[in-house]
Amino acid sequence: MFMKLFDDIYKMITLRLEGAAYTAADEVARLIAKLALVVLSVLMAFLIILFLSVALGFGFGRWFGIGEAGGFFVVLGIYVVVALVSHLCRNKIRAFLHNMLAREVLEIADRHKSRKADFAEKNNQETQP
Repeated sequence: MFMKLFDDIYKMITLRLEGAAYTAADEVARLIAKLALVVLSVLMAFLIILFLSVALGFGFGRWFGIGEAGGFFVVLGIYVVVALVSHLCRNKIRAFLHNMLAREVLEIADRHKSRKADFAEKNNQETQP
């Protein structure tokens, strides 16, 4: 009688640990996938901005008739203005990024709570006749 009880308790603990490990692995995989997507997006945005800057530098040089170097200085001026605006709005940008990260963490916590509730409900249904 006691051996069966101990065996059942051992199986239950083992299953819970396996479930927790699978949940953790799933969340880590989701996080890595999102991180890889962000890195890829940043890399593609960097390449787009780089080639667009070169094209704009040559284009502004021809359009304004100031040569290629002058066109690149116009592009530099645009980047300086963008840098100043982003520096002035840094608190809003920081708050936006903070809220986005907090939202991701809360979604993970909500998924974990719903899985835990589903597991508890399933266990309650199995134990009731």
